[in-house]
Amino acid sequence: MALGIGFTLFMPIIFAVNGFFMGLIGGWSYNRLAQWIGGIEVEIK
Repeated sequence: MALGIGFTLFMPIIFAVNGFFMGLIGGWSYNRLAQWIGGIEVEIK
């Protein structure tokens, strides 16, 4: 039962930290790739 309570309390924190670092890595890698290929152009009418 303690394991279930532990997961309930700590898994949201672990997911949030993981999401933050994956966002950092994804943003960094996109910026490096965009410098190389020119990025993405969006046209709004």
